[in-house]
Amino acid sequence: MAGSDREKYKFSNDWFDYNYERWERYLGGLRDRTNNVLEIGSFEGASTTWLLDELTKKEGSKVTAVDTFEGSVEHVSDEYYTTPLQLLEERFTSNVEQSANFKKLRVLKGFSNNVLPKLLAEQEMFNVIYVDASHTAYDVLCDAVMSWQMLSSEGVMIFDDYEWHEYEDDSDNPKLGVDSFLRCYAAELTVLCKDYQVIIKKKERTAPFRPTLRQAKQRSQGAE
Repeated sequence: MAGSDREKYKFSNDWFDYNYERWERYLGGLRDRTNNVLEIGSFEGASTTWLLDELTKKEGSKVTAVDTFEGSVEHVSDEYYTTPLQLLEERFTSNVEQSANFKKLRVLKGFSNNVLPKLLAEQEMFNVIYVDASHTAYDVLCDAVMSWQMLSSEGVMIFDDYEWHEYEDDSDNPKLGVDSFLRCYAAELTVLCKDYQVIIKKKERTAPFRPTLRQAKQRSQGAE
């Protein structure tokens, strides 16, 4: 939904515009479903408004947005971001209120490492999860591990900024966090797309957890 349909929203950048075609391909088929969406990192609401407009058309659908609305360290020196960070929440609110589905939005203000455990404890489940909060590798990994437990089978998870590399130490950049998650959960997911964004689908794990023969033998000998 690019073009005139988005003109009612006011954003300081066009970061999200590059995702239209990709999201249409992998999420567009969900329009006629009842969706429960979790967005970790909302910023000015560019992705939030797309999710509201496109994925909450069916009765019972909703979007949960998690953000501190304080921005991140990189926004302080970003020449493309012109809105003062102290006005970020105001900009987000003014944008999401323009969506016809605004009432289907729940905003949980806070750091994801505080909010996600509460959602886990409440046993919430989502069929779409968008991970786009902190860009540090360990935060990306932490957000992914916690939210994966709340993603339903056949649900879709999207990582933003996979190729973002603005931190001096490469081990701090998002790619390492995403790659680490993909390796750890390889048996439970299918990679649908891997470029600037990584999109995966959750699948039922068919292979049981089994020790190798050597491990089994060592355990058996230890029991003796």
